[in-house]
Amino acid sequence: MASDNPRGLIPMRSLDGNPTGVTRRFSVSANNPAAIFKGDPVTFFNGHVRVIATSTPSAGEPGVLGVATAIYDSNARPLTHSLPSGGQFLDASTAGFVDVACSPDQTFLASTDATAAQSMIGQFTRVSAAGANSAAGVSGFLVKLADATTTNTTAHQFMIIGVGPNEEATGGIGDNAFANNQDIEVIISDHAFRRKVIIAGVATVKVGV
Repeated sequence: MASDNPRGLIPMRSLDGNPTGVTRRFSVSANNPAAIFKGDPVTFFNGHVRVIATSTPSAGEPGVLGVATAIYDSNARPLTHSLPSGGQFLDASTAGFVDVACSPDQTFLASTDATAAQSMIGQFTRVSAAGANSAAGVSGFLVKLADATTTNTTAHQFMIIGVGPNEEATGGIGDNAFANNQDIEVIISDHAFRRKVIIAGVATVKVGV
C-alpha cells in the first residue's frame, strides 16, 4: 500500500511467536492533555496513561508503555455507546480507560511519512502525529523517517524491523516493496517495562523483565 495512510500503530505479532492481542486496561486522568485515539502510543504519567510526546522526552520520563487498542468512558463503557453524539475517542481533559497492547515483544504495523530503505531496518525512529479521524476514532500517528538513526536515543523510541507483510512483493518470497509512505513493522525500543538506567543522561543497562 504505497500511500500515505496514517492510522496509528496496529498491533501485529509478537517476537516470541505467541499470538498478538494481549492487552491490559489502564485509567486516564481528567487532566490528560491530549485526546486519545485507537492506535495512539501511550506512556505512564502520575499513575495514569496519556499519549506520548512526539518531541524529545526527558531522561527521567517513562518509556513507551504500548499502543491504545480500545477506548472507554469513565464508567468503563465502550465509547461506541456514545455514537452518534460523540466519536470513539477520549477527548482531552476527560477521564476514562484504555486497553493497551503493552507487551515489550509486541510489534506494530504503521504508515510512514516518507520513503523507507532497506538500510533503515534496525534503525531507531520517532513517531509523529498527523490529524486523527475523530468520526471513526482512529489515530493519526505514523512513523517519522526523516531523522531515523542507528543511535538509540531517548527521542527515538521505536525500531524499524521490516516492511509490512501487506506490501506488494517485488521479487522472491519475503522480498517486499520499499515504496513511498509504505507500511513498515516497528517495535518499541524504549519500553516502559524494559527501562534503561539513566545516569547523567547516559543509558547504561536495562532493568525489568
